[in-house]
Order: sequence, then C-alpha cells, then structure tokens
Amino acid sequence: MNIKKVILVTNIPNQYRIPLFNELNIQLKERGVSFLVLFGALSSTRRKSIIDMNDCLFNYRILSGLKIGANKNKHTYLTFGGLLNIVRKEQPDVLISSGFALCTIKACLNKMFGGCSYFIWTGSTNKKGFSDSFWRSLKRKILVAKAKGIVVYSSQAAEYMRSLGAENPRVAINTVDTEFFRIKTEEDRSKLVKDGKIHLLSIGYLAEKKNPIDLLKIMTIIKTHRNDVVLDLVGDGDERGNLENYISENQLENQVIFHGFRQKDELPKYLSGANLFLFQTGYDIWGLVLNEAMASGLPCLSSQNAGSSHDLIVEGETGFMVDFSKHEKIALQILDLLNDENRLKEIGEAAGKYIQENVSLKVSASGFIREIEKL
Repeated sequence: MNIKKVILVTNIPNQYRIPLFNELNIQLKERGVSFLVLFGALSSTRRKSIIDMNDCLFNYRILSGLKIGANKNKHTYLTFGGLLNIVRKEQPDVLISSGFALCTIKACLNKMFGGCSYFIWTGSTNKKGFSDSFWRSLKRKILVAKAKGIVVYSSQAAEYMRSLGAENPRVAINTVDTEFFRIKTEEDRSKLVKDGKIHLLSIGYLAEKKNPIDLLKIMTIIKTHRNDVVLDLVGDGDERGNLENYISENQLENQVIFHGFRQKDELPKYLSGANLFLFQTGYDIWGLVLNEAMASGLPCLSSQNAGSSHDLIVEGETGFMVDFSKHEKIALQILDLLNDENRLKEIGEAAGKYIQENVSLKVSASGFIREIEKL
C-alpha cells in the first residue's frame, strides 16, 4: 500500500462509530498509515446518549462551522467549517467522506481543484415509494462519478449506488461493538433472576414513522391466547403518548412496560432477560439494534423495512424477516415460537455465531481497508 495518510470526515461522535474508528485506526496503523477523523460538530440537539471522547483511540478534531436549524424531520445540517483548510494542511492521500452532505461536496470540489482523491461512505438506499428529485439525483451522480471509491453499509446501499453509476461499491458491513454486547449480555444472563414471564423486547425510538403501534396491536392478539407474555419497550420519543393511550384503551397495562431511553451500557440488562427480540420499523436504512440483539444471542423477528434484515437474517436460521403490519400472522408466529424453546435457543445461538463471524468490527473495518488498498 502506497497510502500514508487517511482522513475520514463525518457528522458527530457517537457511541456506535467510535469503536469502528478505533478498529480502523488499528488496521491502518498496522499498514503504516496515519488516520485522522474530523467531526462536523461535537453533538446534536437530539442526542441523549452520553459520549466519552476519551474512548477515541484515534486522532480527531472537531470542526468549526455552523449547525443549521432542524427541518421538519428534525435533521440538523452541518457546514463542516475549516474542512478544506485542514485537508490542504494535512495533505492526506485519500479523504473518506460520509454520505452526500456538504462535506462530500467540499471533498469533490477539493478534488476538482487538484486535491486528494475521496471516497464516499454511505448507507443511503432507494426507499420504497420514494423517488429522488432530478436535482438530488444529479448531485449524487456527480459526486459518485468523481469519487475514487464507494464504501457502503449494506447490500441494499450497494444496489442504490450502482443505480447512481458506481461500478464496484465496497460493502463494509454496518455494525457496532458486537463483542461488548455478546460478553456483557452473557454476564447479565448468568445472574438473571426469572420472574415467571415471557419477555418480548423492542429497543428503539418511538416515532410515528417507526410504526411502534404495530407492536401493541400484536400484543392485543397475544393477550387473548396467553397472559404471561410481556412486551418491554426500551426507548422514548414523540409517539409515546399515543402508545400510552392505546395501552389504556385496550387494557394492556400488564402486557406492555415502558422503560424509557437507556444508555448503551444499560442495554444488556434488557437483552439478557428477553426471550424474543422484535425489531419493528416503518423504514431504516440499516438498524443497528438488530446487530446488538443478534450479537447477544437472541432470536429476532426483524422488519422487512430495515436494511439490516436483508443482510443479517438468514430466514429461519438466524432469525425471521417479517411484515409487522400483518398483526394476526405475526402474533401467531410469536406464539408458535414461544411454544418451541429448543428452536428459539438454536436460532439465538446461530444468530450470535453469524454476527461473530461476519459482522464484527474487524470485518467492517477490513471493508474500508480493501477499498483503500486499491489506490
């Protein structure tokens, strides 16, 4: 490899990306390559998770610039101030830029005026029922055409990039610190005191677009068959009030428990006590919570609307990809699974093994390395 310096630019530090950047730094250092991460901002207004920047074992800087107010989807846009000055000073061999935000436009302009090559790192997919505008599509096609390489989260993202003209997008599977979830959940499970209930678990943001109401409708059906099944909802969001009203109207107070938002370190406590994990969403370009649950050895029913389902679920072996809007069908499927403890155990074990072998931080980082080695 002739590369000596790599810069990666992304939005804000978060608890899921820091371990990946640590691993990427290790693999680059082994090859004699220095690594610098540039964050567009230190935080966002929506973030509740606590970040300790001492966990960053790589060199990083927080860019100046502005955070432009949230739109109706509560997205905050960053200006990545000072990015080009740092790139000119550091003279990297390649710049890895996140998505199609302003940082990638700046990376493209830098390249056009004689600067370094850039890669695009993205999870963007072609959302069902959504069509890019002419100008959005044109902008993305130009950025893809000028890029030296494309690194994507998933097979669906790779397909979308090909539709924009990318020839060989590289998959660096989207993941988390799976070993943390495997080890910590096993520890918590060994100390678990059972309460005589069957626990279904869902972890996620309670937003209308995620359709969490589907889980409650499924629980109303399960309730008519068994009274020992509990749904634990970990997370918070704008839809919580509507969900609480539905629970009250349908007398589900003994079947559904809200646990609110929890930090990463608290999640194994809930994963260890679950019998079955339910990942419901109206749309997710990925859905890292599925990585966490499978790494924890849980059998999972995962939405067909999540990108992660298509790459992580081997139907009937590592889990099930389902349509949660089919409430009766899913309720009966859950009841059948709960009546077969051996099968649940086998699927959970297979899920954990699949994640260890195919979706670790090491595997993900190696996707970046293989793309960089092409230069």
